[in-house]
Amino acid sequence: MTTDEADRPAEVEPAAATDGPVADPMFSQLRSRRGELKRAMSDLEIAIGAPAPGRLDEWAAGVAEPLARVRAAFDIHVEVNEGPQAYHQTILASAPRLAGRVNRLQREHVIMRHELDELQSALDGVTQADGAGEVRNRATEFIATLVRHRQRGSDLVWEAFSVDVGSGE
Repeated sequence: MTTDEADRPAEVEPAAATDGPVADPMFSQLRSRRGELKRAMSDLEIAIGAPAPGRLDEWAAGVAEPLARVRAAFDIHVEVNEGPQAYHQTILASAPRLAGRVNRLQREHVIMRHELDELQSALDGVTQADGAGEVRNRATEFIATLVRHRQRGSDLVWEAFSVDVGSGE
């Protein structure tokens, strides 16, 4: 081992443990749900990037399906995080010091649902005159907001349980 290797911190990979909190089915489910939402977000990003000029109706139909999947995955995300037996309650029971961060994520859910409603309205009202610009802008902003929200959620789980729930890949 060289001096550089000795001085460098060891890389830590997400554990695939067979015991402890990492192996808890709750975290496996959380990773799975994160993956579903991530795939839906990626599909929406691909759809909004498709060419729209001269084929706006086809473009809008191509955006509608992944947007519906993002909505469904996001609704499940909110349900499994905020319900009485949900992740946020588990976090609060284990780490009450994180209540402010949990509350922030829950407030973000309300804001993001509103943003999804506005994005859907923009898509439903898209016209040749307006083009795809407004929908693309709203979708891109929503995806960025959701990425940051997911990062905060991942950090929260780490701080509460020292578990890496991954990016959803």
